[in-house]
Amino acid sequence: MAKKILVIDDETQTCDVLTLLLEGAGYKVTVAYSGREGLEAVRDSQPDLVLLDIMMPGMNGWQVCRHLLEITNAPIIMLTVKREPEEIVRGLQAGADDYVTKPWSNQELLARIQAALRRTCISPTITEELICSWGALVSDPFNREVSIEGKKVRLTPTEFRLLTYLARRSGRLVTYDELLAQVWGGEVERDIDCLRWHIHNLRQKIEKDPSHPRYLRGKHGVGYRFVDPGQRHQGPRPTAVNQSP
Repeated sequence: MAKKILVIDDETQTCDVLTLLLEGAGYKVTVAYSGREGLEAVRDSQPDLVLLDIMMPGMNGWQVCRHLLEITNAPIIMLTVKREPEEIVRGLQAGADDYVTKPWSNQELLARIQAALRRTCISPTITEELICSWGALVSDPFNREVSIEGKKVRLTPTEFRLLTYLARRSGRLVTYDELLAQVWGGEVERDIDCLRWHIHNLRQKIEKDPSHPRYLRGKHGVGYRFVDPGQRHQGPRPTAVNQSP
């Protein structure tokens, strides 16, 4: 079955070009020409991925992104003319899984879409068909949610993959290169700054004091380690909680 992509962009010409490109690659495309129309389309079409412009009248891309995170687990790729580093950072902080600038390379855009869609498929190497807990942190792979001390936190697909990969290697220092290869898959070029911003976003959501993290510890220039504060030793195995009664 063809994957469904929702394009949210107020420029008709851009939407037409994207529709031709994506349909030619075998995707089913829905187009929305405003933020509000896009949010309605998400509920109606339930897309597998969203391409989102930033500069739109009325509800801009930043606002739309926040609402999308509340109603869909589909990965969000921002597609915009805003190419300044601070804008890319803002996009990742807002919850987007990727950021592509206009004008884009068709091959690169399709590669990023394919990579994002592959990453959202539940894989036994990343997520198991069980709810798992590490002390106060409980992970639900089906809803892409975690609970910290009983409080539910909704994560983006990239944030969830990062947290799951690190948590399942609790106590072990995971290098930047390993995270980039395992979480992003190595299909397209990534950089450490992108990784750092996703870790930053994760800390904002799961840490009581993100500036002094309990769970996600970093070693400058090397990588990150997930630490379960309830464990006295390194390398604890996660506790699997069967969903069946």
